[in-house]
Amino acid sequence: EQAVSGIVTDTFVVEGNTYTVEGLSAEAKATDAGTYPVNVTGTPVVKDADGNVVTDQFKVNTQPGQLTISKRDVVLTSGTSSREYNGEPLTNGDVEVSGDGFVGEEGATYNVTGTRTVVGTSDNTFTYELKPNTKAGNYNIQTKLGTLTVTSREAAYEITVVGNSGSGKYSGSEQAVSGIVTDTFVVEGNTYTVEGLS
Repeated sequence: EQAVSGIVTDTFVVEGNTYTVEGLSAEAKATDAGTYPVNVTGTPVVKDADGNVVTDQFKVNTQPGQLTISKRDVVLTSGTSSREYNGEPLTNGDVEVSGDGFVGEEGATYNVTGTRTVVGTSDNTFTYELKPNTKAGNYNIQTKLGTLTVTSREAAYEITVVGNSGSGKYSGSEQAVSGIVTDTFVVEGNTYTVEGLS
């Protein structure tokens, strides 16, 4: 909770004479971001410099003040990672909170969905959901995406595709053999298929 109280001034100079206003107060309290009026309440009593009550000679106008609670700026950034290709998906489930940050136990939960398996770079996408105790109206939330980068291997995997073999006795007719022994290979636990060869 934040609060503001009091009045700007209770002393006025009118035509060279100083007067004091008593009997008025002003206060406002609030917790959430927003703008709130600080209303002036009470019954004004005007006294001159000698302490004489001269309220009847004045029309006292009041004007509310203002309590302003601004939103906190929060930046959510998903993690950035890179490594060379190994056949496995590259992920990074981290989300960094920066800027003003969340207050106390307030915050968010994250679902990081970014993934990259083949060579190249892509965004590390994610979504977030505010915790039940966190009000969206108290925050300006900006999201930034990290990147996932898979680079080519320095030492390429090596596989050997073997053509089928065949045998037969001469018959005077054309004989043939075709196909390859296998087009499927398992490398470091991952299965790969070779296409385009005959």
